[in-house]
Amino acid sequence: RVAKGDKWDSDTTTDNSVVTPYDTSAFGSTILSNSFDSNLDLYVIEFGGDVTTIGNNAFRNRSNLANVIIPNTVTSIGERAFYYCGNLASINTGDNIVSIGASAFSTCNLTNISLGPNVTSIGRYAFYGCSSLQKVYCKAVIPPAGEYAMFEDIAESAVIYVPHESVNAYKSAKYWSDVANLITGYDF
Repeated sequence: RVAKGDKWDSDTTTDNSVVTPYDTSAFGSTILSNSFDSNLDLYVIEFGGDVTTIGNNAFRNRSNLANVIIPNTVTSIGERAFYYCGNLASINTGDNIVSIGASAFSTCNLTNISLGPNVTSIGRYAFYGCSSLQKVYCKAVIPPAGEYAMFEDIAESAVIYVPHESVNAYKSAKYWSDVANLITGYDF
């Protein structure tokens, strides 16, 4: 569902301009790359249960987007999917996400994010410039393969919570070691 202000619409905005694609049949299992017109003011996105992939640049530069709810059916978030969504403060990810693309959430206003137990890869600059990001909950027992600067320029006081039994593995894993001072154990 797409919200504009406090009104929910199914396939058009409140000013009757078409959202392409929006409805479940248009999404199918993939939200296509570059899906949403740059003039569309989106505030809240809640995906249907059939979506498995959010494509590259799908919601890039949606400055009004504040909240995203991703269902458990989604396994992949593409490169720059939510890049430069400057007001995006809240994102609820499903537990089945496997991969997060490069710059997927760069320069968002996220304050915390929870990454499910199935994440196996996090792309370069995935959370770069999320200067309000205070808490990262990474539930994967095995550290996801990381890439360069995935958590660069997050809040100085940020904490990355990982399973207690995995703290040392995370702190020594490539690219996770760059943020080893932020990593602490947590009971999920």
